[in-house]
Amino acid sequence: MRFNLSNIKIVGLLLAILHGITSMAGAQSNAPRIQRLQPAPALEQSVKDSEIKPMANSLTPKRQVRSKSLPKSFVQLSNTLQPGEVYLKQGKVNEAQTYFESKIAKMDSPVLKLQTEVLWADSLSRAARVQKDNATLVEQAKEKYLSVLPKVKGNLRLNTYNNYGTLLLRQDKAQEALTVLQEVEKNYARSSEPASHARYLYNLARASEKTGDLKSAKNYYRDAARKDKQFLPASRAWFRVSLKQEVNEGLIREAVSLLEEMLNQNNLTAAKKTYQLIFNQEAWVRQERFDRLLISFAQYMTATKLSPAKLEESWEFKVLNELIQKKVPVHKVAVEILSIYNDRVEFPITFQPGSHNEYFVKTLMGFSHGHRSSVLSALAKVAGDGFYADLQLPDKALERYALAWTLDNNNTEAALFAANLLLDKASDSGSENPYIVDLTGAFDNLISSLFNFKGRAYQSNDLENIFRLHLILGSIYEKQKKWGPSRSAQSAIFQFKHAIRTHEKLKYKKPETVGSVIGIRVSLAKAYEGAEQYKNSLLSYVDAIDEAVNEGEIEFAKDTLSNLDRLSPQVNLKPVDRRRLENLKKRLQSM
Repeated sequence: MRFNLSNIKIVGLLLAILHGITSMAGAQSNAPRIQRLQPAPALEQSVKDSEIKPMANSLTPKRQVRSKSLPKSFVQLSNTLQPGEVYLKQGKVNEAQTYFESKIAKMDSPVLKLQTEVLWADSLSRAARVQKDNATLVEQAKEKYLSVLPKVKGNLRLNTYNNYGTLLLRQDKAQEALTVLQEVEKNYARSSEPASHARYLYNLARASEKTGDLKSAKNYYRDAARKDKQFLPASRAWFRVSLKQEVNEGLIREAVSLLEEMLNQNNLTAAKKTYQLIFNQEAWVRQERFDRLLISFAQYMTATKLSPAKLEESWEFKVLNELIQKKVPVHKVAVEILSIYNDRVEFPITFQPGSHNEYFVKTLMGFSHGHRSSVLSALAKVAGDGFYADLQLPDKALERYALAWTLDNNNTEAALFAANLLLDKASDSGSENPYIVDLTGAFDNLISSLFNFKGRAYQSNDLENIFRLHLILGSIYEKQKKWGPSRSAQSAIFQFKHAIRTHEKLKYKKPETVGSVIGIRVSLAKAYEGAEQYKNSLLSYVDAIDEAVNEGEIEFAKDTLSNLDRLSPQVNLKPVDRRRLENLKKRLQSM
């Protein structure tokens, strides 16, 4: 017997994962999802993105930086004055001058006149860039900026100083740019607009780097990357400058922090390029604390769902294997990470917390033991998926699922898959795995481990894990057809009922973490039906249908309702319940 990882046939669990509490596996839930990204532009090309520009219509969505803190009138003007910039980009300088001067002459507000002059300066700067920094346009832009800088105030002042600094940087006048940008540094520190602040910090970093102050440049690039996590040029520049400095533990710690932010933002392309850059630095890989980056790299492997079937042809395997061959100080950590993918390594199926620590002595060293266990657990789960789905090696998959659970009891999805495989293998006498001599004992250990973890969750009032564990135990007993009795913890009815009750508490305390429990209600209804408690079964189906209608799952509600005729003759409903059922039928008929 086999189960499909993409469809475990446990409706309640899948709906809970997809629509309810999305974190089924502790550390794995923090791992970025795969997202296809276009290749990042070269660093020198990203300079153009550092100019803050409110003219939304003249920017592609990818480059649009529209500061919400700029005056509304300024943003509106930027849209109406675009013809002037078009003239400039076409080389029609005189026409542009006539256009802007006529607009200024017609305005009776000093504020609007000044804003138009600022936009004129910005247009000159951008037009100069389009024309490969045309000297005439550059000089006109500088003259215009110098005339407006003493007059502008508030956020428009920040915007204008940053754009003038961008122009100076393009002219390689780094010291002059640095002086201009530093003029508003304290004001920008109080700015609440992350995107514009990040681009200002990026320009400040570029100016510092060009003047030889690499330490300040590194810090400004880092701060820019943290202000706007989507602004990839900043994080790439941070790494580029960092590689020019002598590596130390603090630098490695900063690198790990920025990489984890990339992973959390699903910027896997940027993360890949950064890892490749770092692994090519001999001074970095020979650091004693490079193990921090290897743990981060394991998170990346989890995020990309690297399968054992594709390991040996992957670049991830090549860089880890190279570290092993070089015998760098942390090469044993690389060995331990790769052991998860090695089908010749047999991990015992014990489901006892800590029972696998001896396999990861070097990796689990240090103060971040819990975090590292979670990272390895998530990676083991991904490896198990690959062994099962891609290589058709269920024994190896089971070992990895058991490993994932024992490394981190929050990885309840791994526990579920392990339980499914154990139940399937219980009827498969052909297994030759020496570690599965007593399938009943292994399964009992898992169940006991799940109950123990659930007990600890109740003690700490950890509602999310209480919900997950009731759901998993209910799903296991559902597969075993252990429907009741209702008051027995070793029954599907008991576990699904308590899962729904816990969901109600979560809904009240943490509404953002929960979603639909339609599938769990259906599973509870089936369990009641299996236990021949037909009235409770019918009422649970009605609850599921009611919730489905309220959530717009009309087809599901209709299909479920059409199958209730088999129960109706066996059930004598109270008038109130009968009316509720009839009202649902009428609602569905009108839909």
